[in-house]
Amino acid sequence: MTIRVLHVLGDLTADDVVRRMLILVRRLGRDEFQHAALAIHGNDRAMSHCLTVLPTTRLHRHRFYHLLWPMQFRQSIKEYRPDVLHWWRAGPVGVVDRLLPWLISHCPTVLFDADLDASNRWDRWQYANCVRAGELHAAEPPRDGNAMVDLRQELGLDQHVRLIGVDEQLDLKGRLKDAIWVADLLKVLHDDVHLIIAGQGALRWQLGRFRYQCHIEDRVHFVGSALGWNSQFVSQLNLWWSLGTRSLPSVALCEALTAGLPVIASDTPAHREVIEDGVNGILVPVGNRANVARQSERLLQDQTIARQIGDDARHRAQSTFAAAGAIDAYGQLYRELARR
Repeated sequence: MTIRVLHVLGDLTADDVVRRMLILVRRLGRDEFQHAALAIHGNDRAMSHCLTVLPTTRLHRHRFYHLLWPMQFRQSIKEYRPDVLHWWRAGPVGVVDRLLPWLISHCPTVLFDADLDASNRWDRWQYANCVRAGELHAAEPPRDGNAMVDLRQELGLDQHVRLIGVDEQLDLKGRLKDAIWVADLLKVLHDDVHLIIAGQGALRWQLGRFRYQCHIEDRVHFVGSALGWNSQFVSQLNLWWSLGTRSLPSVALCEALTAGLPVIASDTPAHREVIEDGVNGILVPVGNRANVARQSERLLQDQTIARQIGDDARHRAQSTFAAAGAIDAYGQLYRELARR
């Protein structure tokens, strides 16, 4: 028996959510599970990347919804006839949330992932056909056939420059203004340090303007979506920042730890799950830009400490982010839900 799973995403530009879904789809047995994705909206680049892994339907290209999208959503589910509907995120707060009970009322068993960060809304959604899944912490493994891209060459930088990486959705939770501000401070101390921001989102224009106001256009580089990259990207970096306040550690953070990069992250419950302060990474209070700059300067200056933290991060990540157990758990959950 083949189990048909329909993965629903509110926004294809949410790179981290999409990457979690693709890790799961790639590693679950294709003979037993048949996957497809349904996105409410998303850009062409994210759409084309998803299509290389599984059939993907996109209702709209832009965030501005057509009035008929709820009917299109229900019709798409009716045509696919899934055994399990896996909703990876509740979508943008607002119209999708208000319509959610009606959208899923005729569905088979609905599985919500753990990135649902508003428990008060979840309390209203406890219908008989709803289940909440556990968390998936994983680093995407290297895939054969991926050409190694020289990041410095692509950006027109000298090979000796040092790179700090950030992979966040460009929204308020990403706290990317903090990252740009710290990069401006480090510019005074190091003329060879550049900040690489991977991600996409609604605040791209505002962040670009903030970079211009700080006069560091030559030191801060927006490289767009990181959906097509994995460990090949992070292996070319010297330091990793994860300064956001999301409810789960990002796939990119897991990959940075796996690659043995020294990591500086905001001190949040999500980051404390995967980082022990001073051992396999450094935790700083949320919004404390001066502390981020101070710790970054320390790691850039003292390669011995940076290498020790990176080695500890790699050692711990080999077991923590193997993901085999989480993948198997999702597979078993799909089987149980399909039998209902």
